Amino acid sequence: MKKLILLTLLFSLNPLFAQKMEVKYGMLFYNNKITTPINAAIKSKNVSPEAYRYFRDAVVNRLVNCLILGYGGYELDRGKKMADLTQHHHHIDHIPLGITLVSIVPGRESLRRINIYKGVRAYNEAILKKEIEESKKTLN
Repeated sequence: MKKLILLTLLFSLNPLFAQKMEVKYGMLFYNNKITTPINAAIKSKNVSPEAYRYFRDAVVNRLVNCLILGYGGYELDRGKKMADLTQHHHHIDHIPLGITLVSIVPGRESLRRINIYKGVRAYNEAILKKEIEESKKTLN
């Protein structure tokens, strides 16, 4: 009987249960509204330090990916222009570097998505633990 009351309180009375994060269609949602990993990190800082770290890592990964992609594109463009201008192929060493840098980014983006999924899971687990603790306090 206590478990039934606990579950009823858990799912219906407490407003914190509605504050849940989820990933749908590749986008991050908080309270059924689209949010960014930066906002998720801010919201989770006081709730779950573990979730905060995951979201912070996702933000840093995106920043580094943008820098790598920008520099890789620059090297590709520079190598092509140098080869076109000089008609010599000793300047094409920029092209393989650009290709390598650009090809690194998709793998790093998948790590970013994994961090977001882990952050969502850690946040929701922390919220659920707080819900259970509060429900136990109300029963006692």
